Amino acid sequence: HHRVPPVGGAKTKNPLWSAKVEEVMDACEEMFVPINATFAPGLDADKLKELREAAVPKMAASAAQIEEVLKKNKSQTYCVGSAMSVADLKLYFSVNTVNNLDHMPTDLFDKYPTIMASYNALNANEKVKAFME
Repeated sequence: HHRVPPVGGAKTKNPLWSAKVEEVMDACEEMFVPINATFAPGLDADKLKELREAAVPKMAASAAQIEEVLKKNKSQTYCVGSAMSVADLKLYFSVNTVNNLDHMPTDLFDKYPTIMASYNALNANEKVKAFME
């Protein structure tokens, strides 16, 4: 298990906040475990499709776990607390990656409104927009 490092020089003395950030980040990592094999070189298109389609239920379970953590947050805009954290960035790039992979449903996260609220908040953030361009 990893410890959440300070982001942008900010330090937290709240171990619960750090644990929640780690929980979101771990769930984002878990979401990709079922599709890791699909990035192997030389994988034919049929096998790629089969592996990615088989991964959807596990990925949805990870998304449901993230959704529950976000629901507990009072702002429901950020993963933890009232400001952007490394967990928000991890979630944003996870959703963005999955939505842009071949043979993955583009509506996988649509049934998770707090994930989409967090994603949309970062998508509207000027610094994130500039980075993505």
